[in-house]
Amino acid sequence: MNIPLRVLIVEDSTDDADLLLRALRRGGFDPQHRRVDSAATMNHAMDEQAWDVVIADYVMPGFSGLAALALMKQRGLDLPAIIVSGKVSEEVVVIAMKAGAHDCVLKDNLVRLVPAIERELKDVKARQAQRQAREIERERDELRKAISAQEKVLGVVSHELRTPLAGARLMAEFLLTDTTRDPLQAITFLQSIHDEIVRMSAMVDDLLEVARLNSGAARWHWESVSVANVCGEALDAVRFMVDRAKVELIFDATPTDSVMQGDADAIRRLVLNLANNAIKFTASGSIRVRTSTLRSEDENWVEIEIHDTGRGMSPDTLARLGDAFVLNTGSVGQGRAQGVGLGLAICKGIVAAHGGTMTYASAPGQGTKVIARLRADLAAPVGETQEKNVIRVSSESDHLIARLSAA
Repeated sequence: MNIPLRVLIVEDSTDDADLLLRALRRGGFDPQHRRVDSAATMNHAMDEQAWDVVIADYVMPGFSGLAALALMKQRGLDLPAIIVSGKVSEEVVVIAMKAGAHDCVLKDNLVRLVPAIERELKDVKARQAQRQAREIERERDELRKAISAQEKVLGVVSHELRTPLAGARLMAEFLLTDTTRDPLQAITFLQSIHDEIVRMSAMVDDLLEVARLNSGAARWHWESVSVANVCGEALDAVRFMVDRAKVELIFDATPTDSVMQGDADAIRRLVLNLANNAIKFTASGSIRVRTSTLRSEDENWVEIEIHDTGRGMSPDTLARLGDAFVLNTGSVGQGRAQGVGLGLAICKGIVAAHGGTMTYASAPGQGTKVIARLRADLAAPVGETQEKNVIRVSSESDHLIARLSAA
């Protein structure tokens, strides 16, 4: 039984093409073929279907085997390419092999054609098997990383939830069993229980938002957004957190009428998160929020900059900024954890959906500047917001997570 073979013949002579087909049939193949003699017809043939082998005449009027090899290279095709020629000098062989040919065969000695194709088909299968093995190993590595990341998440979340839950439980048990009924102490305990529940609820909401961003399931409401209004609303919501006697909160909207296409709630959340971080680490000085527009011939951008005069961060912390589930101990003078990085991770997801980038600049004692640059003219959110660097778990926190999980 003859072996099916899809062969693309690059040849201007029908007689020579017939000779090739007869040689293939004598060698045990059942060729399904297409003859092409130009770049256009070859491209069309490669668009229509996949081929097992390409046999190309070295020289033709207006086209050549070398040009055919160049087309295959452009497409990244890995299949046997055999050059046939009336004369095959050593120079021709060297040129053809450098161009990507797997073998060169004389037209008057086609007995070598079938063995050459059989050998190259085996080599192609071997390369495909190697690629599949590498792909399987890559997928396994990704799976191992995903499992490792999940374990890190569970470790940190377990610690972040277990400790306040234990405290709230102890306080609730005390209130249930206390016989003294001290009203002031009861109010204090109830306030602590309430505060911990609020904090844990916020963390759960952030976890759900991170999961939606990472999976690409986030829902966006795209509309025309007044950047100045959205930023102003976000800052109004956090002004009560600022010690006005020590910290000045400044908002510069330039221009005040700048409008972009985006999700107003998401942009508001972006500014809220960034402002919260600035307030948390700025004991005195100022926090300046500035908006600006950048325009070019093809693209329009909006920049939201938040610059504080707070404690700043070390280079190590700055390098890991925005990684989810990394304990941020990088604020100057602070040796305890300052959260799990969910807020900035969410910010990265929001910025990615708006086709933008986030940049950070900071140094100990010199404050921190965060710039979120957003595309202002996108008709819809960027689809691949679950890009791996949006929500990332740093391996540098392994020892911390292991220690906290065992606590």
